[in-house]
Amino acid sequence: MVRRAKSILGTNSFTALFDKGYHTGSEIRTAIELGTEAIVAIPAVSGSSMAPDPAYNVSEFRYDPKNRTYTCPQGNTLSTNGSWYNKERGGPSRKSASSVRVQHFKTKACQDCPVLSSCTKNTRGRGRVIERTEHQDFIDGNRRNVEQKEHLYKRRQAIICLSRLLRETQLRNNQKTVELPLHHHQKRKGQGLLGCWVHVCGP
Repeated sequence: MVRRAKSILGTNSFTALFDKGYHTGSEIRTAIELGTEAIVAIPAVSGSSMAPDPAYNVSEFRYDPKNRTYTCPQGNTLSTNGSWYNKERGGPSRKSASSVRVQHFKTKACQDCPVLSSCTKNTRGRGRVIERTEHQDFIDGNRRNVEQKEHLYKRRQAIICLSRLLRETQLRNNQKTVELPLHHHQKRKGQGLLGCWVHVCGP
């Protein structure tokens, strides 16, 4: 998508604003490696990914990039053995199913933790396990972008993307705004089309 926008516009000096349907680490990584900025809407945490108590969702665990460890809300350190595992993404029923590499972070402290049942449903196994994907740094960077530039993404929410490649070009206040409904996919149950809006600074 970003490659196509870059080809059409002849520049990479733009911010691509995406629907949450594009919230994958690989999409965000591609945009950054092409020298553009991407702001992707963050989907809600699925029920299967939530802890029994939201206070112990993965977002409440602090990641230390230097030591490559997580610290849980109880102050325990989760570490990885460094191995990478392939995890299927999308499921066998989806044509777009693919795999992503993840590392597992865990701690033996779960065995005696008084709040284990609030943290995970896996109370009789290995305890809480956090999966960190190979693209997690890009996903975290996107989250910071969304928080810092919420006002910019709200412009995306005001636009309805149609199924033409280039619906309109607007020139306002020495800025060019181009809507690019690129790489559309039909959502399930007739929910419409996914879209991308590109904001380009300059004439």
